Amino acid sequence: MATRAVTKYVGISPQKVRLVIDQVRGMQAEQALAMLPEDLADGAVAVSVRSSVERTRALIALLTRAERLAMREGAGPKAFAGAVEAYRSALEIDAGNTRALRGLEDVQRRMIERAIASAYDLRFKTANTLLDQAEEVQIGTSRVLDARSQIMAFRAQTEAEHLARFKDAVAANDLDGADRALDVLRKLLENVSQIEDLERKIVNVRLYGGFAPGERFGDTLPDGSRGPRMVVVPVGTLLMGSPDSEPGRNKNEGPQRLLSFERGFAMARNEISVIEFRTFVDATGYRTDAERNGTSAVYVEKTGRMTKSRRATWERSYNGARARDNDPVVHVSWNDARAYADWLRTQTGKPYRLPTEAEFEYALRAGSATLFPWGDRDPDRPLANVAGAEEVSKEGRRWSQGIPGYDDGYWGVAPVRSFEPNAFRLHDLDGNVSEWVEDCWHDNYLRAPDKPVAWVNPGCELRVVRGGSWGSARDFVRSAWRSSALTSSSGARTGFRVARDL
Repeated sequence: MATRAVTKYVGISPQKVRLVIDQVRGMQAEQALAMLPEDLADGAVAVSVRSSVERTRALIALLTRAERLAMREGAGPKAFAGAVEAYRSALEIDAGNTRALRGLEDVQRRMIERAIASAYDLRFKTANTLLDQAEEVQIGTSRVLDARSQIMAFRAQTEAEHLARFKDAVAANDLDGADRALDVLRKLLENVSQIEDLERKIVNVRLYGGFAPGERFGDTLPDGSRGPRMVVVPVGTLLMGSPDSEPGRNKNEGPQRLLSFERGFAMARNEISVIEFRTFVDATGYRTDAERNGTSAVYVEKTGRMTKSRRATWERSYNGARARDNDPVVHVSWNDARAYADWLRTQTGKPYRLPTEAEFEYALRAGSATLFPWGDRDPDRPLANVAGAEEVSKEGRRWSQGIPGYDDGYWGVAPVRSFEPNAFRLHDLDGNVSEWVEDCWHDNYLRAPDKPVAWVNPGCELRVVRGGSWGSARDFVRSAWRSSALTSSSGARTGFRVARDL
């Protein structure tokens, strides 16, 4: 009754009141011991009282320490562990001490509350540590099991919500939203490889529009068919052109310039085929420059020369014969190639275009800096459809300047993808047919852009042609080789492929 009265009067907790009372009693006992005569100070009763006072003093100190640690604002695992240790030490002095027993229950309750609060603050490691500590205070308590279940349910729900937000942000190319979701998921996911996979997805959004380097895809056309198969070209750098010391070098291949591809792009995995071009013509009724002009250059095997032919259209092959569906389309001008790319852009709503000259050389080299895409030496096996000294036509003709000891198995064009892809998973960038690119022709790279964009002058009549063809001799299949042609011209050696921004 006295304790309750004091509590009501001074406005402090019963525990603190009891502590004050115990301290007062201890002080009174010490004062009484100090007043004993010398002949009684060492007596059995005095020793017993003195021992009791010391134990009481130690008990009070431990209880005071435990309560201070447990009640500390923002207490964490270390503070709670100290409180539990102090309460247990107090119980070693007084096994039935009510304050210590109740204190342990109170510490466990606080641990559980702080664990749940930590989990909702996404500090799951701290939450788990606190629950492990709480379980040690009283093994098998249902309160700890209930808290674990509550935290697990919250974690699973939060993880599912933020994975969905991340997926939606990536699909919408929302980098900020994806980053915010990933920041939360880093605190939720325990699987390191899963986090790394999500990080790669953000990189792919930033650099490749959500695709992955080397990924192949095809955009759907309105009729349900698929457009050209595209390949995602990775970011990197290119030392464009050739050094002065390169054998077979032309002055128009320099000066060399270092270009950085800071964002990926997509390029068709092979030249546009006859059947792909037919889809465009059937859909639009388009007439090529060769059809309007009434002529294009074809290869005549008997003479070994290119000759103008009135029947040479995009449906014909290099020699004027009917082309196969999977042959690269030839007898197309730069205007025709550009018209096809524009049609794809309209049909798919995606930014299709012709490749820039820098993109073409970057994709052709695919990370190499050698004379040819495959190295500095002549090929030792069929790697590209180019002129080989060992090739023999049906008429028994041979290439006078073919690559020594080489035979790729074709005289004239080969079906697309007849040869293995390069390191970027692209086919026939060198060989088969040369290809139109977007750039206007310039005699060298002086004053060229310092970025891998198309170098275009309004109204230019000459456009760049890159990559060797089925009839190209050694010097013309070098990685840096370049040539030019009128925008309306066409022939048996030139086709094209498309590129697409991501």
